[in-house]
Amino acid sequence: MNTEIERRREIILSMKSNLGDLKKGIDKTIRRFVILDIVNKVLALICFLLLIVMMASDFFGLDSFSWNDSGIIVVVSLSIVLRLPSGIYDVKLLRHLKFIEGKQDKEGIDKLNEKLYYTLKNKINKNYKFFIMVSVLMLFIFVTAVIQAFTKEYMLNEFTKTALIVFWGLVIFNYTKTVKILNRNINDVESKYKVQ
Repeated sequence: MNTEIERRREIILSMKSNLGDLKKGIDKTIRRFVILDIVNKVLALICFLLLIVMMASDFFGLDSFSWNDSGIIVVVSLSIVLRLPSGIYDVKLLRHLKFIEGKQDKEGIDKLNEKLYYTLKNKINKNYKFFIMVSVLMLFIFVTAVIQAFTKEYMLNEFTKTALIVFWGLVIFNYTKTVKILNRNINDVESKYKVQ
């Protein structure tokens, strides 16, 4: 019979399949995911700053680094920003897996497992409303960025800026809401083992 800690481990590994089977050891896997997460954060920051500079130079009428030439950066930023929260969740869950390794069951873990399952399933893996909104925005941004890059047609410029800001805002809002729930669940479990 599986213990609740083993069940928790199974929930994490089954719901976050990109964590792999940890054959190389959890420490190496954590290190690899931390490096990927840092690279993703740096790229997201660079894209964000470039887009802000381009929007500002467009606002101030500077043509040297303008929004009109930002099509490729916009498309690249979409994929980087969309991947960013997942990388952060992965690192948190891997560190939590390492923490619970070899632990015995404590009272209340079963309820926290149910909450974790719900969070991973409905807030991270199958958050359909979020994915539909983000997909529509991404499609619009992508199409306008491609049109802008190849035709130098700037008719949709303001709409693209607005859609990009809404896209970033949705991703950040969803991340903030989800990571708060995930952190609370992880902290509740880990605090049961720290107080002995």
